[in-house]
Amino acid sequence: MILIAGDGASGSSYLVWLLRELGFTTCPAGYEQFYPDLPTGEPVLYELLREKRIRDAIFMEEAIEWPDVIKHSGGFSVNLHEWVDRFNWDVDLVLIPTRGLEEGIRRRWVKDPVNNPINHKFLQVEYKTFCGMNKDQVEARARQVLRERLGTCIYACIERDYPYAVLPFPKLVEDPVFLYEALQPAYHGPFDHFYNAYARVTDLSKAVVY
Repeated sequence: MILIAGDGASGSSYLVWLLRELGFTTCPAGYEQFYPDLPTGEPVLYELLREKRIRDAIFMEEAIEWPDVIKHSGGFSVNLHEWVDRFNWDVDLVLIPTRGLEEGIRRRWVKDPVNNPINHKFLQVEYKTFCGMNKDQVEARARQVLRERLGTCIYACIERDYPYAVLPFPKLVEDPVFLYEALQPAYHGPFDHFYNAYARVTDLSKAVVY
């Protein structure tokens, strides 16, 4: 199983699409009808463990035939062991895409300040405390949170000896050789097969790097 952790808006959804093109499953068996692809061909399942039908099934303790790839960026970054132990997953590889610390902070401000803001939940502080913070204090706290999330995920992989790869964006999209080598613990196909899938889903003109 391949688990995708790391920062948001750093290529994690792209990885889900690419891995599916390489032959990995990304949706639990029996749920495909509820999650049709987007018009672009991308799988609509990005944060699998946030999907309502999946969450309801987990709550009801229903048996789930888990797919090969599960993305749960923030959840795996801070609670990787809890998820793995809960369902007895066999972890072949953990992918940790990231824009880096300063780019991660800047990207969160420019992405969608209305619908995806840096809020008190992300900063892990009380709402009252958050309301009294200025922009410099918010950014300082956000840097601390991102450091802790990335470090926690890496240490979790080291503790369990999970193969893992930190994938800087946009390099993970722009450099197919780098990405191919990073996937080797879980993907054993030849490079030409990998590159054919890479070429199908990769449009560098649409890679958001600002």
